[in-house]
Amino acid sequence: MLEQAIQAFLDSAAVSVESLSGATCEVLSRPAPVAIADITDADREVAWIANIGPNSALKTSILASTSQAEEVGRFILEAAGLDSFDAASLKSTYFEMLAQAASSWTQKLTVLLDQKVEINESGESASFYPSLTYFPVTLRFGEKTFRGFLGVAEAFFQKAQPAMDLPAAPPLTGGSPPNQYELLLDVELPVSISFGRALVPLKEILKLNSGSIVELDRAVTEPVEVIVNNCVIARGEVVVVEGNYGVRIQRIISRHDRLSTMK
Repeated sequence: MLEQAIQAFLDSAAVSVESLSGATCEVLSRPAPVAIADITDADREVAWIANIGPNSALKTSILASTSQAEEVGRFILEAAGLDSFDAASLKSTYFEMLAQAASSWTQKLTVLLDQKVEINESGESASFYPSLTYFPVTLRFGEKTFRGFLGVAEAFFQKAQPAMDLPAAPPLTGGSPPNQYELLLDVELPVSISFGRALVPLKEILKLNSGSIVELDRAVTEPVEVIVNNCVIARGEVVVVEGNYGVRIQRIISRHDRLSTMK
């Protein structure tokens, strides 16, 4: 079961790279733990941490060198048609890839562990967690190869172990097996609508009370933004459907624009 869970992450990461770049991504590594001594200081330069599962017990970390993380970001941005970017945008794109991979992975873990698994919080970490068990992550996309490490907490083993004795799922009969994209069709993603933004000094925020008005940076005639997983994917107009607010999609933005609006 643990090997299945680690393999599910590797597959999710590959699909995430493919969805953001449009290029084929291949998993080269296998779910075999590595010794802490094999993880160099350079391998720990960029760390992403996520608290997932019930009560955040399934702590997960992704480690990579700065050059490896930036290579992924550069590949995705260049695939989107961008030719000018800084280190911050490269890292932001790399973290967006990990966020998408983790979102898909938790859906698969929900099935594997037979309990609801979701990300409670995630982001860049300044710490290395030697208490985690690490597995190699090696992906090949285009002519590039990404090498990093996936770390999972001891609680993960305890959650996965009871399912080891479950009978194997019966083989599929008839039809073709689902591809990686089909496996993602039931993944749930947060959708929000942005009417606009404003930068307000703290002293003005402290003065806010009932009846105060905060002016946004968007005119009432401009379309609102549809944001999925912290990325603007479309723009449209506000409508009312049976007493509820809704948005009528007017334009799906290009991959280039989606990547440029990532937060």
